[in-house]
Amino acid sequence: MMQYSIYVRVCPNRKSAQFLEQRIANLAPEAGVIQTMLITEAQYQAVNFIAGKASDDIRNSPERTIVI
Repeated sequence: MMQYSIYVRVCPNRKSAQFLEQRIANLAPEAGVIQTMLITEAQYQAVNFIAGKASDDIRNSPERTIVI
């Protein structure tokens, strides 16, 4: 039996993403396949919707980042 699941996690920077990858690696079972893919904000913004529509949720936009 094969199960394909996709989980998305937004990380503010590469260091945070690498930390999350290591955490997943530490919790991963011996058997099975777990893959990660890092994409930049620009690459994410270039995603095209074939079916459905984009969400106006602020979590899916550059406005979610605030620089103080």
